Amino acid sequence: MKPLIYVLLFAVCVFCSCEKESHPLLDYTVETEQEQGIISLATGFIEGYLDADALGCSQNIVENPDETLEYQPSVSCWLGGNTYYDNYKWVTENSRVYSEYASQIGDTAYPQTIYRHVPRFSEIVVVNEIVGIEVICHEDFDEKHKAGCSVSDIINFRGNSPINYIKSGYKYFGDIETNQQTLDKYYFYSYDVITINAAEISNKNVQFYKYEFYLDFTQLPEKSGTYSFDVIVKFTDKELKTGVMMIF
Repeated sequence: MKPLIYVLLFAVCVFCSCEKESHPLLDYTVETEQEQGIISLATGFIEGYLDADALGCSQNIVENPDETLEYQPSVSCWLGGNTYYDNYKWVTENSRVYSEYASQIGDTAYPQTIYRHVPRFSEIVVVNEIVGIEVICHEDFDEKHKAGCSVSDIINFRGNSPINYIKSGYKYFGDIETNQQTLDKYYFYSYDVITINAAEISNKNVQFYKYEFYLDFTQLPEKSGTYSFDVIVKFTDKELKTGVMMIF
């Protein structure tokens, strides 16, 4: 009787081990084909391509000061819209558009295992190219920037882009030289930081950046207090506008 019990326990253990497997990059367990159905692995690093049609902003204060300011006043911005994902179960119009963008930037041969049925929201980039950013202050900011004037010349756009990482064959991590064995360790450091003066952004090819970015002030107003701004982000085919309050 005991040998039969041991055999049954062994069979249960084998069955359970086949049902779940550990993800090699992220700290969670995913379901295998027995439970979830056919699960195709991702071929690209980017999870989704966002076509922006909404803009949101709020005040963000960076605690680490730079060499000129007592603190770094900053506007935190995010874009929303229709996102084209790599569909893992069947070919749809959504995944067809995804494949077109992936081919455009060469993101078609990511060497690590990613299970598409578990979203990785950090790997979503915006397809709309930014051709201009206007920040209009409703109050007198300083002697040069009166109420109703643009303050874009004293603001830096700060965002992140994985383009260099993808075009390097998934081996480039900014200033970090790496190889296939260290990809796991630097998985979340595969984005270059883009810093461009907002008034000069029309001359840069800002595309395929993360959907969250910042507008950093490089100087403070003459007087402390609350200031209101209009933030206008201009793309090649549209403009998005929102307002934000800042306390200096």
